[in-house]
Amino acid sequence: MDAEAGFVAFVQRHARTLHRTAFLLTGDVGHAEDLTQNTLVRAFAAWGRVSTAEHPLAYSQRILYRTFLREQRRRRVREVFGASHEPSIPGETAFVDDRDMVDRLLSTLPPRQRAVLLLRFLEDRSVEEAAQVLGCSAGSVKSQTSRALATLREHATNESGADRG
Repeated sequence: MDAEAGFVAFVQRHARTLHRTAFLLTGDVGHAEDLTQNTLVRAFAAWGRVSTAEHPLAYSQRILYRTFLREQRRRRVREVFGASHEPSIPGETAFVDDRDMVDRLLSTLPPRQRAVLLLRFLEDRSVEEAAQVLGCSAGSVKSQTSRALATLREHATNESGADRG
């Protein structure tokens, strides 16, 4: 199989996974599509290394996370995703309400903390694997995880208290 055909097959198999991760990082469908596209462009440019890697999807996810963090550093302005959420409609399932709450809570985190949580808990990566993907130390992953979880606990407590009041 030639390189281009191999890349097309890779995209067909893994684009949805990359897009899902991008959406969870960005909280916005359009931004997630842009991030996924940028990731695939970078993966194609490095296809010789990506295709021969032991886990090409993991290599591409590393590109995605690093591209996301690079974009966030360049912007230096945090986007506020919580304002884009529609208010809950009476009768929606608790699952949808919980998902909206998780989305809102994740949007309160700085980009690196959001990335660390997604790597550690959504993708079930070890501290060392997350550190390798993000290009930082294991200690940094541990401290970012701790700070992120503390922030989420605080915001979840405040949000649940506001629902009762």
